[in-house]
Amino acid sequence: MLLVEIGLLAVKIYAFVSSLRFSDEAYRAAGKLNKAAWTIILVLSGSFDALTDYTIFAILAFSTMLGASLFLHRIRRPDAERAYRTFGYPLVPALFLLVTVWLVINTLMTAPGQALAGLGLIALGVPFYWYWSRGTTRT
Repeated sequence: MLLVEIGLLAVKIYAFVSSLRFSDEAYRAAGKLNKAAWTIILVLSGSFDALTDYTIFAILAFSTMLGASLFLHRIRRPDAERAYRTFGYPLVPALFLLVTVWLVINTLMTAPGQALAGLGLIALGVPFYWYWSRGTTRT
């Protein structure tokens, strides 16, 4: 019964979104409706603990990449102008990077199913990113 209700909600959302004109407001409305529908499906499909396992792992993975990017930027562009000085560089960012790497490895070892599911959800977004970014140019 719950799956039927979710399916009907998805059909209603699709019908509403397809009836909109493709303007900025329509895209924002479609995004909000899509996010609301996806949130409802996730909340009704599993426990809150499982949802946090998926998202926390993804957040940790991206935080690790963020910390590594600081060092890569400093190595690749040592003469670049810095708008902000990192407090305690290189000790504090290195400590942050070590802790997040440890947390990612620990999550992969203790909850590999949730970690890989989180990576899979991220990977599902890559084709959409490629599709929507194909016409843009980088500066």
